[in-house]
Amino acid sequence: MDGVRQWALGICLTVLVNAVVQYLIPSGSMEKMLRLVLGAFVLCGILVPLVQVLPNIEWEVEDIPAAYEQAGDFTESVDQQVLSQAEQNIRILVAQELQKRGVACENIAVFMDRNEDGSIRMDKVVVTLGKDGQNQAPGLAPDLENTLGIQTEVVIDGETG
Repeated sequence: MDGVRQWALGICLTVLVNAVVQYLIPSGSMEKMLRLVLGAFVLCGILVPLVQVLPNIEWEVEDIPAAYEQAGDFTESVDQQVLSQAEQNIRILVAQELQKRGVACENIAVFMDRNEDGSIRMDKVVVTLGKDGQNQAPGLAPDLENTLGIQTEVVIDGETG
């Protein structure tokens, strides 16, 4: 912190000296040249302390791969959350469609994965109905496939319907 304070003090003194000298400059042919020299003086006052500090800065290149690993973990976590949320949304849609048809289900299983390009691929949805859903099962799978656009399978107590 002391170094920053000294640097700021140096800049203030440089600007102060610059202002005083510019005030004392007589107007004439040398005025432009003297302003150029004063501008270079201010730049040196700002840059010289930085140039002196730069060799003392340690650049830890070994930590960069660790940062990439952490970013990879974060990306993997986000991907899992996206898949989980997409699965939950599909379950809600299927449940709503079944509710519209008056069908009670025991379980909705969504099978999905990611493609090579990172997009989500919906493989299929398996709807499990209880024994009382046996009468409602015929034609339910094609109806859900047409409505949702996802391959759907209806299972009644372990039997595919």
